[in-house]
Amino acid sequence: MEDVDMRVFVMHGPQSAQARWLPPGVRPLPGLEDRWLLVTAFYPKVYSLHPGRHAQPVSYAETAPYLPCLLPDGSPALFCLEAYPDNYMAIFLGRELYGFPRRFGLTTRSERHVDLNVDNRLILRAGWERATPSTDPGADIAAVFADDDGVMAPVASFIQAMTGLLTKQWPIGKGPALPILVRNQVPDVQRSDGDRLRIDELISLPVRVSEVSNVQRLEAPYVRRFAHDWMVGGRCVGAFRMRTTMTFGQSERERNYLDGEKRAKLRLAL
Repeated sequence: MEDVDMRVFVMHGPQSAQARWLPPGVRPLPGLEDRWLLVTAFYPKVYSLHPGRHAQPVSYAETAPYLPCLLPDGSPALFCLEAYPDNYMAIFLGRELYGFPRRFGLTTRSERHVDLNVDNRLILRAGWERATPSTDPGADIAAVFADDDGVMAPVASFIQAMTGLLTKQWPIGKGPALPILVRNQVPDVQRSDGDRLRIDELISLPVRVSEVSNVQRLEAPYVRRFAHDWMVGGRCVGAFRMRTTMTFGQSERERNYLDGEKRAKLRLAL
């Protein structure tokens, strides 16, 4: 995924709602119990690194909410409830490989706002007054997560360090791993547990960031909801725009439908 035009809106909302979104065994990241991220991304060039690829690059846009959290082993991650791409191939591949909960949503952008439409209705608008280039992305982003007195809390220091790591340029596929969790919604027919198909498991998505550049602060940001049955409310406390290069997926094959034995098991499971 090259030259991804990404906007990240930092949201402040009720702690009880955030905790309710998280799956069992996963808890809010201490210090960020009342924060979540609304991310819009425009992918102009997505292609396969597989040596047997033949398809041309595709482009699409996507909106998704992310919750900072702690895994059962205590390591930090981002939990994605559901993503809304406007490309059916992206929806299919995310579900097929990782059970990624995805459904079609149309994300559009203008000079100073981004809209998300789902089921032919406007769900939300995220906007800003102007964009200002950031000379110190780590400090600017961490400041959004500082306490009310502006003191750099431990979690903000961690975010500042991570931002510094991500703003370095890495070889494609060799950058830092971005721990993103999803709750598998597709039965895995190859990993059944007796007569029960494995489903509703936590899946860690293999996402690596190779480069983050052109970071901008979005001044006077806001997020307005127009459908109150979609997600929880909150106010936007900060927003950023950046350009990223990422890889998604693992090098090994997840499923081999050309294998006769596995194909037979697939038929039996279904």
